[in-house]
Amino acid sequence: MFKKIRNRKGFTLIELIVVMGVLAILVAMGVPRYLGSTKDAAVTAMKADSKLLEQAAYQYALNNDDVWPAGTAIDLATTTDIADEVKTFLSNSGITGDVYEIDETLVAPYIRSTKNPISSYFIITAPGDFEGVVMSKNAFPDSKGDLFSGLYKIN
Repeated sequence: MFKKIRNRKGFTLIELIVVMGVLAILVAMGVPRYLGSTKDAAVTAMKADSKLLEQAAYQYALNNDDVWPAGTAIDLATTTDIADEVKTFLSNSGITGDVYEIDETLVAPYIRSTKNPISSYFIITAPGDFEGVVMSKNAFPDSKGDLFSGLYKIN
């Protein structure tokens, strides 16, 4: 009988849909991993900036008769944006002392580079000692929409 010879060129619609489905599954598996590693990288960068700032504060104190680069004092009773975080951290860590904003003009000569602005960090001092923490005030949302502020103990 009559056989029609077809020249098949290209893909059928079903083949294209299957390929698109496989690609969608691969993307769905890869995106959360990518976003998680992006957040991990941001946390690592904040920790590195904290370490840089710690070293700059120590260097400043060494060059200035053990005077720390404290700027404006922060009253935890009246400051609402960081007070709860800092109070919780202090009570859990056992650190005592006063909270000061770091004077960026004092530590800037000791820092080569940092991603976050210097003024976004705070130090906590105790009489005669630099105990304390460095905190980034620059917050970014996590996957749940909560803000991560990067509170790290140094020393």
